[in-house]
This record gives sequence, structure tokens and C-alpha cells, in this order.
Amino acid sequence: MRHCLLPAAVSLLILSLASSLFAQRVANDTLDFPSSFSTGDYEFEEILNVTAILAIATPPGDTQNVYLAERAGRISIANDLENGTTTNALFLDITSKVTTNLENGLLGLAFHPQYETNGFFYVFYTTQESGQPTNRLSRFTRSTQNPLLADPNSEFILFDQHDEAANHNGGSLSFGLDGYLYVGVGDEGGGGDNFQNGQRIDRDLFAGLLRIDVDKRPGNFEPTLHPAIPRDNQNLAPFSIPADNPLVSAWQEAGAELDSDLRLEFYAIGLRNPWHMDIDPLTGEIWVSDVGEDSYEEINLIQKGGNYGWPNREGSHPFEHNRTVPPEFGPLLDPVYEYGRDQGPSVSGGIVYRGAGLPELYGAYIFSDFYHNHTWALRWSEESSDYEATRIGTLASVSAYGRDPRNGELLAGNIWGGLGTLVRSDSSNAPDFPQTLSETGAFSDLANLTPEAGIYTYEPQMPFWSDHAIKSRWVSIPGSEQVAYSQDDPWTFPEGSVWVKHFELESERGNPASRKRIETRFLVKTETGVYGLSYQWNDDETEASLVPEEGVSIDFPITENGQQSTQTWQVPSRQQCLGCHTPAAGFALSFNTRQLNRIGQHDGQSENTLEYFSRLGVLDTQISDTSNLPRHHLPGDDSVSLETRARSYLAVNCVSCHQPNGGTTSSWDARAHLTLEATGLLDGEAANNGGDTNKRLVVAGSPENSIVLDRMAARDGFKRMPPFGSNELDEEGINLITQWIARHGVEGLFETWQIEHFSSTQLPEAAPDADPDFDGNSNRLEFLSGTLPLDPQSVWRPNFNRDGNSLTVSFPIAPGRTFTIEKSVDLSTWTDWQVEGNPPQSSDAEANVQGPLTDSDENAFFRVTIDE
Repeated sequence: MRHCLLPAAVSLLILSLASSLFAQRVANDTLDFPSSFSTGDYEFEEILNVTAILAIATPPGDTQNVYLAERAGRISIANDLENGTTTNALFLDITSKVTTNLENGLLGLAFHPQYETNGFFYVFYTTQESGQPTNRLSRFTRSTQNPLLADPNSEFILFDQHDEAANHNGGSLSFGLDGYLYVGVGDEGGGGDNFQNGQRIDRDLFAGLLRIDVDKRPGNFEPTLHPAIPRDNQNLAPFSIPADNPLVSAWQEAGAELDSDLRLEFYAIGLRNPWHMDIDPLTGEIWVSDVGEDSYEEINLIQKGGNYGWPNREGSHPFEHNRTVPPEFGPLLDPVYEYGRDQGPSVSGGIVYRGAGLPELYGAYIFSDFYHNHTWALRWSEESSDYEATRIGTLASVSAYGRDPRNGELLAGNIWGGLGTLVRSDSSNAPDFPQTLSETGAFSDLANLTPEAGIYTYEPQMPFWSDHAIKSRWVSIPGSEQVAYSQDDPWTFPEGSVWVKHFELESERGNPASRKRIETRFLVKTETGVYGLSYQWNDDETEASLVPEEGVSIDFPITENGQQSTQTWQVPSRQQCLGCHTPAAGFALSFNTRQLNRIGQHDGQSENTLEYFSRLGVLDTQISDTSNLPRHHLPGDDSVSLETRARSYLAVNCVSCHQPNGGTTSSWDARAHLTLEATGLLDGEAANNGGDTNKRLVVAGSPENSIVLDRMAARDGFKRMPPFGSNELDEEGINLITQWIARHGVEGLFETWQIEHFSSTQLPEAAPDADPDFDGNSNRLEFLSGTLPLDPQSVWRPNFNRDGNSLTVSFPIAPGRTFTIEKSVDLSTWTDWQVEGNPPQSSDAEANVQGPLTDSDENAFFRVTIDE
């Protein structure tokens, strides 16, 4: 980053003040919503705060210790669940080996049946230790010095299989009652089985359930040769194949050659992404939850030689492929239970309940949906002669299931942090929601939607796309409570905060007189999260009634350009609300610095919304000047660059999921304050490339190869994003992102620039800090400023022009770049120059910033920074 200095201190923009200074604020006393509630007969009670658990296990015979495998590559021990504490917490740390992008991580953990005597345990994790991405199954050994520590140097690799993608890894491990190790493996990733591993038993170890003998018992067989399976100097593999595995007979009939292509490890096939496996400790039955593609999630009860259909079927329904079914694994078997995307898009199974505390659930298979947070109990029904699922409660973002070694009770891990157990809910917590909009206490005049005192109107700078709806918004922060402000991060809200959003549609597009009231939604902040409610308006538009928990679809007649059609408006289920209003996003969307840094109508006058809420004392920070604070920009705002507008659009419409801990399998980050390179968009690997290796998240200059656009437009076989809440394409947004990708708004990665100018990223003269043309500007600055690194005449310089007590700073700014002018009095501490025209945003034109100088500026310096 290049800095240019000029003698010329800066006043503070934000000061912390006590709430007692504000007098205009009115507390609302009319809203009537439960502060918390249970959505079923059972709820999860947190007993330990831990992060991103992907596997829970306990050694056989141990009645005290629970071992928790964290995604990052750590295994910790919890040995005092009664008090929610851990001692000797760290058992194993292999974080230096584990990759954690997309769905990667430490995915599975199982203890050998004779762990007490041999100290063996097994892990499944993703790594690039070999120089390429692999899925690795390894054995480690307990320390001989401390039984509560593992020996990190004891790794013994069973297989290390190359994996082209970073999703659909499977990785669940469990020892069966037969003493063999069962390993769930996904289809290698991408989407639609584009690596063609489904129904293949003659290539690699993907898309099924493996069964192997880690003890190499007499009578079992060596596995056939495969590059993923190491061999010792006697050509012996680290495991054997059980003699009764499904493919052994066919292999023997063909001559039992080691160089056979048959993968004898397969116990069952036809699985897409077996996220979790549970072997019932009482019956030995093998339960596997398999995450679906676009339409169905499934629960399978595994049989030896079973074929569960993928990719010929998704659940029990035909999919787009018709691969040849191996005769040893046929016919195709239906799941014992499946559910559609209206119930959730990602099954997180599950465990057979064998505890004593909830006898009515004994023997039921308990499972959840990761995104919609439903939790069900699945049981066999003698009456229907089929498995039936009953929704019993909610668990947010469950990522692992296990058993409490003290009593067999169910344990569940939350991906954001927390280990919980299932308990009966208090009947007094049953929700008592207002049944009509009038009963909510939100409006003093329902006909005119006049809010009650203490409920404040606001509008965001850039609305989220909502299928042509016209929206109005209000917020209430309880009593004298305050919102914790942050410039770039989500704000933190007190319990009892309520947001209201009202939706109307035009029956004749473009005619405001044809507007009809459709629904009004509420988002209520609880102690630990949020819940959402929707009210559907009647035909007379005089009242709205509470929508059932599962939501509702409304067919709305539309006339556009003289053509009549029907628009389907989806009122979300209460669980779908949580799919976007995530903890990572701060729960409340579009209520943050970039969205509220705008002029709005407040108390009958125009005022910046940030300053207004600051003046009221709603924010815990006083904001008196917003000129230097960031804001979003609409697609048609030509005063800023295409990139600025595109980044605003992606942040508003995608950031609830696409950020760290957002719950998505995709690795790109939509947060607006990041540099473009830091988002991971440019040439970024997608979880699903649709089988086209030319496609990336964003390919500069190539809209047709950019998956972000494929998702927005639901084209080329890609499912539309966001995955729910919208049925109409956002043509303006699609056009904006298309232009940004096609034109100069996307400048590419620094590495691409290095190759363009130096034919390599490794040459010393191509290094970011190098200056091969000796013009005083580093390669990094040449890249950011759009100048040529090998031409000393192509050089970026800002111009500082002082005229009395005024300073003008001007300089060319390359497309898609941001700039900030900063000041310092000691050349070590720098602050933004607080003048109009110096926001942290990009521009397609030459920057020209003018501001006043004070007497103290004689001892200060200026610099200009450029970034993506």
C-alpha cells in the first residue's frame, strides 16, 4: 500500500456517552410477545460451551469422559457434564494437519472396542499434508504416560484418498457390534454427482458405507490395490476386508487378484453425503442420515449389500442419472424416512435414544435439520406398518449427536458452540402468540399502520430483494436498553427487541394505486436467539391473522405489460425465518451501519437514521457525523463504481449465510468491508460446480462461467439462491452482477496480475514489495493503481494542493478500488481525514477531495491509501 505524505489532526467522530443524556426516547409498553418459548414437547438444555463439534464419542466402558471432536482438528475431553466443565481438556491437537474450508475438517471419531487395553482410536479428517487435498482415515494411540492424552506422533494412516472437492466428505465413524469399523463416505462433492462416483464399485472409495477390519483377523482378506491405501514392506495393508463383505464372493469368483478394480471395502452404496451414522448399541442396526441434492433429505436403515439409490434417485424419487446398478448391490432401497425442502434443506442425523430419563422416546431415532432446526423422533408404527416421524422440538444448527456415558442420555453439539441434552419442556413456556395483528400492540391505527409510541420507523439504504414487494419497517428496542454499535460487524441487540416488516404487492406492476396488503412479519429477540411470526391480511385489508407455524403460499394475480399471470407469494415458516436470521448475521438483517447511514424521515423531518437513533439513545454510541461512515449503494447509483454497487448487492442479499459461521457449505464471504480478494469470490471454488471445471464463483470477464450468476438466475441446472423466500428473479440484480463481472469492475487477483506481467508468481521481481521499474511504487501499488510494473513512466502519484486554509487532494483511482485519505501528527497513529468526499468507498472517476485546514494541521501529515 502506497502512502503519500503532506504537512498539515483529526477530530473524533464517535464518542461513548451514557444513555441518561437522551431525553426524546419513549419506551413502548404495548407490544405483546412471549420473551421465550419451546416449540415442542422437548427442548435442548446447554451443559457445556464448546465450539464447532462434529463428532461425539466415548471409549467403551468409560462412564465419565465425553470426547468432543472439533472441526478445527482438536479433540477435547469433558468429564464433568454435571457442572459443565472440562479438565485435562485437550486430548489431541492436529490442527496443523486439518483443512477446514467448505465442509472440510475433523469429521469423525471412534474408539476401538479394546481401547482400554490397546489405546487405539480412529479419526477421519481432510488434509493437504501430501500436497493434494485428501480424505484421511488414521489411527492414533493414547499416551503411555497420561491416559487422558493422545500421542500426536502415533498416527497410523489407513487410507489417504485424493478428493477433488471440499464437500460431501462423509467421515462418520463407528464400530459395529461385530467389532468392525464402519466408515461413511460421500460422493466426493460438487453437485449432481459430477465426479461420477455414485453406483461405482470399481474405482474409488466414495458414495457409500465401508466396513473394514482394523485388527486384521485370520480368515479375512487384504484389500485390493489402491493408491490411497499404504502397504508395508510385506505388501500388507493397514486393515483387512471382512470375509462376508458384499463384494468378496464376486472377487473370489473372478480369481481373487489383488490388482482387481473391485473395492471390497463397500458394505452399502448409493449414498450422497452421509453426514452422521449411529449404530444402535442394543440392536446393532445402522442408521445413516444422507443429505440430499435439491429436493429430499433421507434417513436410511442400512442393510449389508444395500443400495440407497444415489445418483439414480434422491430419496425414493428419480434423479437425473440412470447409472448401471451393480448386481451385488441391487435392487435400489427406499429410505425409511424422507422429507422435502419445506421442512428443511440439510438433515443432521441422529441417534437412537437409549436413555432412561425420557422413557416415552426409548428406541426412537432422534434427528434434526441443520438449517430449519426441526427435531424429530422417528419410530416404527404398527398401525401404518411404516416409520413415522413426530416433531418434538427445535435444536439450532445441530452438527453432532452422541450419548452421555453417565446415563445414555442424548447429547447434541451446535456448530456455533454448545453441547446440549434433550429435556422435557416446561408447559408454562408454551407459546401464547397474538392471533391477530391488532392483538400484537404494534399499531395504534391499523388502517393507516400508525405505530404505537416507542416503535420507530426506518428504511434501509438498500432493500433485500423480496419478489417486487413494497416494504415498510419499524423497530422497538425495549425500555432504556441500548444496541451495541459496530461499524462493520453486526450490532448486538437486547432481549425484547422487536422488528416489524410489512409487505404489499401491486396487482398491476408499476401502478401504486393497485397495491394490496399481503403480510406483516415480526422478529422477536429472545435471550438466546430470535423467533419470527407472520400475519396474513384478509381480502378487505382490515385485519391480519397469525399464519400457521408451517407458513403458507398465496397465489396473487398480477398484470404486467397487459399480460396476466399469477405470482406465488411464500409466507415463510417460523423455522425458515431462522434460515436467514442467523447468529452470524446478528439475527436482525439490514439494521446495521451500512444500511442505516442514509437520510430518512423521522419525527416529521429529514435526518440521518444513524444520527437519529444515536440521538434517541437507541445506540450505545453517539454519532454526530456520518460523512465518513460506510453505506450501501443501490444498483443504479452511478456516483460509485460497479464494484461498490455489486458488493453492496451481494452483502445485502447473501451475507446472512455467506460469512464465517453462516451455516453454508460455500467458502466465499459476502461481508462488504472485506477486500474483493478476501471474499474468496474471484476464481473461488464452489461447493457445486455443476460438473463444469471451467466454472468458478466469479470468473472475471466471463459471466457465463460465474456460478454466482448461475445461482441468481437459476440457470444451467443450478438451484436458485437464496434457497427459500423468493419465487421471482431479480432482473435488476442479475443485470448488475452480469455487468460487474463482464466489465472492468472485476480486476482479478494479484496472482493473475503477476502472471500477466512477469509470467510467474515466484520470481523475485514479481514479489508484492518489489519495484522492478524503480519508479518508487511497489508491485502491489502498481496492481492497485492500474499502472504498469515494468514502465517507470507509468506511475501513480496523488496531487496535494494547498490554498490558504484549504487542502485539495486529487489522484486517479482505478476501477473497483477504494481509497482513504488519512492524517497523522507522529507518522505512527493514523486516522481518517474527516471531510466530505473521503468515505471508504470506490469510484470510477478521478478522486478530488477538498477540506479545510486548521492551525494544528501545520504539524500533521496526510497519506492516501488504496485497496481493493
